[in-house]
Amino acid sequence: MKSPFKFLDAYTAEDRDQFWGREEEIAALYSMVAQNRLILVYGQSGTGKTSLVQCGLASRFDSTDWLPLFVRRQGDLNRSLETRLEQALGLPKIESPAAALESLYETFLCTPYLIFDQLEELFVLGSTQEQQLFANTIRGLLETSIPCRILFIIREEYLAQLYTTERTLPTLFDRRLRVEPMSSAKVKRVLNSSFERFNIAVQAPAEETLGQIIDNISGEKAGIQLPYLQVYLDTLYREDFARTYPGSSPVEGEPWKPVEFTRQEVKALGKIENVLERFLRAQRERIQKELEANFGSIVAEDTVRKVLDSFVSDEGTKRPIGYEQKGETLVLDRAATALFEPIPLVVVAYTCRALEQARLLRFADQYIELAHDALAQLIDNQRTTEQRRIRDALNRIQSNFREHRESGEFLSRRQLNSLEELLPLLRPRLSSEINEFLEKSRVRAIALEQVELAEERRKRRQARRIAIIGFALAALATLAFFLALQQYRSAARNAAAAYRNVAIALKIEGKYKEALTQLEKIEPFLSVLNAAEKSANLQLRVDWLQVQQLVATGDSLARLEEFRLAGEQYQAAQRQSPDAHLEALAMQAQKDLETAYRQNMLNGETQMLAHRNDLATLSFEKALRLRPDDSAATRKLKEARGQ
Repeated sequence: MKSPFKFLDAYTAEDRDQFWGREEEIAALYSMVAQNRLILVYGQSGTGKTSLVQCGLASRFDSTDWLPLFVRRQGDLNRSLETRLEQALGLPKIESPAAALESLYETFLCTPYLIFDQLEELFVLGSTQEQQLFANTIRGLLETSIPCRILFIIREEYLAQLYTTERTLPTLFDRRLRVEPMSSAKVKRVLNSSFERFNIAVQAPAEETLGQIIDNISGEKAGIQLPYLQVYLDTLYREDFARTYPGSSPVEGEPWKPVEFTRQEVKALGKIENVLERFLRAQRERIQKELEANFGSIVAEDTVRKVLDSFVSDEGTKRPIGYEQKGETLVLDRAATALFEPIPLVVVAYTCRALEQARLLRFADQYIELAHDALAQLIDNQRTTEQRRIRDALNRIQSNFREHRESGEFLSRRQLNSLEELLPLLRPRLSSEINEFLEKSRVRAIALEQVELAEERRKRRQARRIAIIGFALAALATLAFFLALQQYRSAARNAAAAYRNVAIALKIEGKYKEALTQLEKIEPFLSVLNAAEKSANLQLRVDWLQVQQLVATGDSLARLEEFRLAGEQYQAAQRQSPDAHLEALAMQAQKDLETAYRQNMLNGETQMLAHRNDLATLSFEKALRLRPDDSAATRKLKEARGQ
């Protein structure tokens, strides 16, 4: 049995007779490319931008008039463009993109269409130099008289990244098409056309059944993500086909009995989130068992999860990874191997092939990537707290680096300290430019500290000299003595204030041991502090010791997934001595609680569908521990217990 639905694959020119619902967008895009050389196509993930171009737009041309050259960034967008042009001309090397396009036009007497798909990868994964070289190349092509068309396809949340490119390409935003999410009315027309073509019946009244399918895919929100629609219909079709033709296929030569979608079947399949997650989890568990059977003890229990996660960028987009096929051996790009450590590469290669067979990974043009952005978003949503900390740190570093390029500012010692724990995990994911920026920031911070330390020592020496002179001249100049003593006290108070400020900064970063050490350094200066200042320092020490204990307890509970109790510890610490770090810990504990609650509820519902009420009971009990007195969890627990 072969499903007629596309699952996570984009539509191509071969699918033009089953690509429905985008007639207005196709007409608008065709009009743009007929009159303009540079066109920007953008929209949310899942709106079908790629399908619109490589199927919808392609359908408006005869095969002799349509010369599309699809280009993805892969390892470097500029090199990928050259490689695609070399392939089109059958040459080992081209002189320049402009010369290659001119040769293509003269050879085929047809306008070449350069289509840069998923252009956001240039800004997520590419360096500043790669971005600027690409913009310069496109500007050079537009300034020639070569008859060619250039289309950029990008997710709309990355449009802001293009404003830097607009400096080089001033007409970038002049001709643009936003691909809107498909409305429910259009989806119904698509469903009716698909079902008629693929011999699928729906339970009467058809309008109610179609509405139920759309609600399950959209979550009752406006707009439908088209990949979700295809995945849902593919899953529904496969299950229904197996029920319609149990244990066999239709007899050759005889008419096929229609596969019928009923409301009961749609209800049993559930929401799209459950369908996607069940499919991903089932494939993960199946491949994990294969790995353990084939490789034994060298396979960790979360190997498949880690391999999939490596194909998702820190921004939650697809990350293509280069490879070579040498005989039976799959060799991954050396620069990407750090993403998979410490998994043995032979296990990584086996896992990638298994994920390809499961339709989760796609091998094309010497690169491996996830089958669709929808999978990247799902995997990103399932990342652990530690992974999110790494992602947040990466985002901060990249933001700081962009500011550095504009202002010349380096990271402060405080910013470097906040990254220190994660740097060994971050460095393999950072470009050479950013790693150099971090090293220069570190060197600069050390130099500044040395200058500040030398100045502090100079002040102390000066204070001591003044004090000695004051004592020596006390008999002759009592006033001079008191002035010198006052200077010494001022310097001592300044030193105490400096240590206290450093301690507070460390405490706000969650480094309680180091903060308490800084407070101890104030003790030699207590004699010059007034009673209120002494009391304040003592209170800080008492409060921070309590906060340190509460946070340590909260961290231990969080590792045990007791997120509610962990949150209570963090909130108690926040009440004791509030700061942004403690507030973030409390908020993260609440987010982790909600995630764990939803996961347990989903696991419980899945087990109930499989009639595993004992396992469902355990899941609902876990959910109830996270959210006591939760009505939904209480109700589901009673159902699982048969009460």
